[in-house]
Amino acid sequence: MAVPFFLLLAGCGGYYYVRVPSPKLRMLPPETLLALSDLHIVVLTKKGARKIRLKKLLKDLAETENYYLNSLKFSRMLARNFKMRGIRNVTYVAIEKGKFSPFFFAKKLFPKGILLINFSAPRVLIKKPAKEVEIYDRNKKKREKRKTPIWVYSLKVRANCKLISYPGKQVLNTFEADMRHVQEFPDGKRNPGHWFEKNQNKILNLAVKKVIGAFFRGDEFASRRIFYEKGDKESEKAFELAKEKNWQKAAVIWQKRTEEKTNWKDYANLGVFWERKGRYDKASEYYLAAKDRSEGDKKAASVDWDKIMAEVEFSEKLGLAKKGEYMHFFKGRVAVLPFSNETVSMAAPEIIRRKIYENLKKSGYGVQPMEETDKILRKKGYTDGGQIKRLSRRKLAEWLGAEKLVYGNISDFSNIMAGIYNKRKVSGNVVFWDKREGEIFSVEKSVVRAKTEKKLVGGFMQQMARSWWEKIKKKPLGFETGIFIRAIAGYFPGRI
Repeated sequence: MAVPFFLLLAGCGGYYYVRVPSPKLRMLPPETLLALSDLHIVVLTKKGARKIRLKKLLKDLAETENYYLNSLKFSRMLARNFKMRGIRNVTYVAIEKGKFSPFFFAKKLFPKGILLINFSAPRVLIKKPAKEVEIYDRNKKKREKRKTPIWVYSLKVRANCKLISYPGKQVLNTFEADMRHVQEFPDGKRNPGHWFEKNQNKILNLAVKKVIGAFFRGDEFASRRIFYEKGDKESEKAFELAKEKNWQKAAVIWQKRTEEKTNWKDYANLGVFWERKGRYDKASEYYLAAKDRSEGDKKAASVDWDKIMAEVEFSEKLGLAKKGEYMHFFKGRVAVLPFSNETVSMAAPEIIRRKIYENLKKSGYGVQPMEETDKILRKKGYTDGGQIKRLSRRKLAEWLGAEKLVYGNISDFSNIMAGIYNKRKVSGNVVFWDKREGEIFSVEKSVVRAKTEKKLVGGFMQQMARSWWEKIKKKPLGFETGIFIRAIAGYFPGRI
């Protein structure tokens, strides 16, 4: 049963509740449990498109409006949800279909299982049916049913999921998840691309819920009590530290007290401390010591020691306490070098470089501050990405004291404004290089968004206004750059 939020914060007669990860898995075979204990999530996507036929003047030209599912955000959300349920070893990538084998990064991360999630292209359907509504007619002074046209937008995505053992590559579990979101607008039509971007989070949240539900049931947390002795200043101090989430200092006090006294409450508190850290072996040791020392104490009668021990034992058997072999991949510093530039935009390389740097930090890498990288390169006489790409990668890594390098080239950063036609494009490639392995991967991406307007002058004015506003915010081609960044960043294996 879930613990009410206020009980997690308030003292309750000598103790208060905290939550610890406690996976409540469905009845699954041992090989599936093993695969989940060290999991690599691979999300595959492809873009969805809507064909736009241009009018008479450009009747031979066709452009597409693309719907880009934020697979990077989904993979991070899913990995975080697995970790919240006690699965300590989780890595993820989010890539386009056909770019790499689903097992490409597994060779470097050594997981025990691969969760392959294959998304269909997002579909946005627009209908204009007549809906029967009840309105009040003031003239007739009564309510009547009338038919009125409405705009109905629906977003559909399907995910085909497989859990595969590794390195054996045996399919352990398969299932499908269908996600759909529908919204009605009685007051007129919406831009389908804008509507998709605004509502795709609902689809991502639903997808996470369905994938997690295939393996887990019920609450993902168990409640544990932190005890203290009323009137004992040292015990109360540790209690307050724990409430303030300063667990390390609280544990020092509890450990000292176990060496000097035999109070079972300090042992129980240390059990909670180690369980929260995923050290289930030490948690079991302290819970068992607390149980033995609590015999005869009426205050311990309400503590279900057997249930606590069973939950800790289950987590330990699942292998959640062991560090995954993937950790070696994230060791060492990563330097993000200045990008080379083939475009007329002077800002584009630095904008994209900064965004990739920020995403690498989110993905769990030890990234060298860009200012430090630039300072070292300036001392060597290099400031431009075009100069740097001609240098030896090994020499650059030595100068920067980095294990891995990230560098790339921006080939297109354009905004064609022609009144009835607007084309916005961001293209480039990024390389991930390692001192021991050489090039880990090189990936190229192009994001194109085209739009047609009914009126020449009106369309041109709108395009100019948007470009002007983006320059003020220092975010030229902001929407397209965001899609480009998350597509590229998804290829870098991440961890939570």
